[in-house]
Amino acid sequence: MSRLWMRKVWFSGCLTLLTAMCGAAEKMGVVDAGAYVIPTGFVTNVYWLDTESVVFVGTQEASSNPAQKGMRLLQFDVGRRRLNDIGPIGGGLCVYDGKLRYWRPKSSLSSTLPSQPTAEWFAGPVGEIISSPEPKVSPHGDRMDPLQGCRFESEIPPLPDQLAVRRKTVSSQFVRLKPEHGWVEFAKRSGDPPHVLRQYPAAIIPPAGQAESGIALPEFFRENLKRVSRYDSTLLYYPHRNAYVLRTQHYQSPLPEGVRTTLWWIYPDGRVEEIVSYTRDKSWPLANANSFIPARSGVYFIGADTTLTSYVGLYGLFRYYDDNKRRRVVAGRIGPWALSPDGCKLAFGNDDRWLVDGPRQYKLQVIDLCKGEKK
Repeated sequence: MSRLWMRKVWFSGCLTLLTAMCGAAEKMGVVDAGAYVIPTGFVTNVYWLDTESVVFVGTQEASSNPAQKGMRLLQFDVGRRRLNDIGPIGGGLCVYDGKLRYWRPKSSLSSTLPSQPTAEWFAGPVGEIISSPEPKVSPHGDRMDPLQGCRFESEIPPLPDQLAVRRKTVSSQFVRLKPEHGWVEFAKRSGDPPHVLRQYPAAIIPPAGQAESGIALPEFFRENLKRVSRYDSTLLYYPHRNAYVLRTQHYQSPLPEGVRTTLWWIYPDGRVEEIVSYTRDKSWPLANANSFIPARSGVYFIGADTTLTSYVGLYGLFRYYDDNKRRRVVAGRIGPWALSPDGCKLAFGNDDRWLVDGPRQYKLQVIDLCKGEKK
């Protein structure tokens, strides 16, 4: 039996399996928007306006170089299956309370002069988007914060005096939540030697005037953080829980069990709940804390269930049950994603081609995780 024949049989079997799995995903109600989302590094470019409408940066045609075709700001109405081209976009897309803020390159010849701005800013709800003043952005780079009305750091009011003093005197850091929720204080642990500079989430600080002091986070949570080796100070807000996700990574004893990552819900009133705690192993190397999705119907993650990651094979969106049990829901290489405000619908880029030779081409797709999913 020749090796070539064996390879053909193997590829044929994998293709049959892939087709069957894609068919199962289709039955779950995957909706194709008829456009491609353009990934932009670590900054998301897929947002929900409400529970039925998605806006994203993309193109209506597949392209290995989207910049040549021109990036477009697109809106997809999931219920009506309708795609709307809002217009050209250069970048900086941010969405809050159904309103957009972004920029696009100026087409005027005068914009090429050194004294002229090269970008024009726009803001407002879809259908009422108007030109807006150019923001004063830090020369070191700045990002808009959707929790603060898509404002840049230079546009957000400074910390209250008492928090500014605390930051200076005890080296605490304060991470902004939604304005009505206040801040999370990241402080040094008591007993840490002076050379240890890392801060850990310690308390919720309500908005000024609502409390004299912060709300200490639970003891069990602070004890758990003693094993933390890394954490992400970017707290992601999920409206369906009115809570924030904190991602931590710590070593469990004994060490051979490996690194364990935990995701936590942190509520504005100081409550803390564990979402998921998992270990990575060689059978799903591409799963990480950034790819876990705490939906209303359960926890999902984006990754691969094989070390043969050159092919679409077992890439996809998975339902997570525990370290030893997960089930694929959608096949494909999953790119940028966003969860709807009600926690049910997931919008995501998906390159489900069998073999990719070159840049990925992410079709925007939507799936309702609250329908047809087994518990």
